[in-house]
Amino acid sequence: PLAAPPAPPPPAPVSPPPFDANWKRDTFDLTPEYAREVAVDNLVVVTWANFHFLDFTLNWAQHLTQLGVTNFMIGAMDQPILEALVGRGYNAFAMNMNSLTTKDFGWGSPTFHKMGRQKISLCQQFISFGVHLLLTDVDTVFLRNPLPFIAKYPAADILVSSDMLGTSLPVGVEALERGDGTANIGIMYFKATEHTLAFVTEWKRMIDKRPDYWDQNAFNDLYKRSRSPGGKKTEDHLFTTYHGKITMGNLAVSQWCSGHTYFVQKMHLKQQVLPYVVHATFQFAGTEGKRHRFREAKLWLDPPQYYAPPGGVLTYTPDVPPEMKAAGAKFDGTLATAKAHFELVHHQLRQLRSALG
Repeated sequence: PLAAPPAPPPPAPVSPPPFDANWKRDTFDLTPEYAREVAVDNLVVVTWANFHFLDFTLNWAQHLTQLGVTNFMIGAMDQPILEALVGRGYNAFAMNMNSLTTKDFGWGSPTFHKMGRQKISLCQQFISFGVHLLLTDVDTVFLRNPLPFIAKYPAADILVSSDMLGTSLPVGVEALERGDGTANIGIMYFKATEHTLAFVTEWKRMIDKRPDYWDQNAFNDLYKRSRSPGGKKTEDHLFTTYHGKITMGNLAVSQWCSGHTYFVQKMHLKQQVLPYVVHATFQFAGTEGKRHRFREAKLWLDPPQYYAPPGGVLTYTPDVPPEMKAAGAKFDGTLATAKAHFELVHHQLRQLRSALG
């Protein structure tokens, strides 16, 4: 069998664009003119955040910049992040700055649900401008320019990432039966049409009726219950939904990766493909855990001084005996196989303790 390709090298740190003292834009409101000015081939890549997530925002923007992607915009949910982004020369726009918080949203909280409504409002705005939209959560990192991929699917009205843990195809769009599987709305593409606008408007209406209705659940409920009888599909695995008015596809999870398929399974190495984007899902340590996952995978653009703290850093050469690793790999969730798993864990922890002195 072919050997798995090596992981792509981490991009070199890039300084943010310098502040332009002659900034000409008088307002940072999101307007059709602003969106069209930034767009390339009538498409913009968008995320949004508050000041709490400034480091995630800069990481997101700098990775796109390194890939040569210029048509991205960032929604600012408070004044501090707007000033920080404009000061670095990024295409930022002001959102509703009085409704949420400058702190962590808190998954599942009332603030989290309010944030989801603003997300859908962004979709409505760009689609109503007649501008195609690739919208991603800020806890994503792009490894490849996504624009050529989207151009391969001109018939697609909506493309969305998935929480599936297995893949039907290593590249492209999942070959699913009428789109079975759970969509993850952290990565979505919308072609600007009257039908996608109607879909998004109905999606927004659904969650406005129930303050605790998770926007992702509502999206899945809407597209699944309205998909076309018989599951009409195209040769490239797109299917019809929303009463036959929308053509949709679930993005392959080996290239449009969740936290599980990338960090845990390393599916891209097994499938020998280079991912387009990684979304830091499937971890349970909040914002700090997402940051750590990216940093551990060398997808976090730290300044050089982060790796040169006062007093230096501890290094040691770990010992992982092959027989212990093989025994630990047989863990199947039962107590009978847990002993070997923990013996391997404790063996490594003892080495760390010794290294610390």
